[in-house]
Amino acid sequence: MNFSPDYGKTPLTYDEVSALTPLFRRAQREPDKQSIYQIEQSIENAVGEKLVLAVASGKLGLFDLLSDYFLRRLHSDLYGDIWVWAGKYRTRELNIGVASELIATQVRQTFDNILYR
Repeated sequence: MNFSPDYGKTPLTYDEVSALTPLFRRAQREPDKQSIYQIEQSIENAVGEKLVLAVASGKLGLFDLLSDYFLRRLHSDLYGDIWVWAGKYRTRELNIGVASELIATQVRQTFDNILYR
């Protein structure tokens, strides 16, 4: 007997499917977690290369990188073609981390602390 467990072919939950952008849903009829992960990885590699070049050329400095705007734009660049929540702070509560209404404040405070040092 030959077992083929289809590792990585885990289907998305209803919440995950509903968070996909309409364009992505149309392009990827029935995406699974593995296929989305692979797409995310290829986007991350491309965006990462652009960022390294921008920093190396001096177009992007420390003050640019340590800003709320840059963080949200980067998140949108990375995941905006896939997820509707890309580039936005979480609005629902989770059992871990910072309360959703405090995320923006905590991010800014953390960046300010880094810049101060």
